[in-house]
Amino acid sequence: MKFRGFTTDLEVNRWIYGYLIDYDKIQSYKNLETIRTDSTVAIESIGQFTGMYDSFRREIYEGDIIRQTDGDITADFIVVYNSKEGKFQKQSENKREGKISLTDFSWIDFEHSEIKVIDNIYDYKRRSK
Repeated sequence: MKFRGFTTDLEVNRWIYGYLIDYDKIQSYKNLETIRTDSTVAIESIGQFTGMYDSFRREIYEGDIIRQTDGDITADFIVVYNSKEGKFQKQSENKREGKISLTDFSWIDFEHSEIKVIDNIYDYKRRSK
């Protein structure tokens, strides 16, 4: 399984992609998997690759904020893993009613809508501080 996380132990911290080898470490590979690097990452930044790609072939990870556009209707969602049901879902919030809802991904989402990764919750929270 592929993960990403934001490093905390580098001179210039950045997003890395690879395998989760400890609760706060990701092992990334360079040069066709011949050079391995273990990096400590912020636990709250770790997200698993969903196996899905947005309309622009960008990988979608747990914790991404995606924008779905179907005609003139646009909605933003957070990608979450529902461990109770064992699947990735789209989380939305109705601020007026104070409700959070989960919706399954469907092939129809990708066939009939434009889905674009616009941000992720970790970067959004860091910028909002």
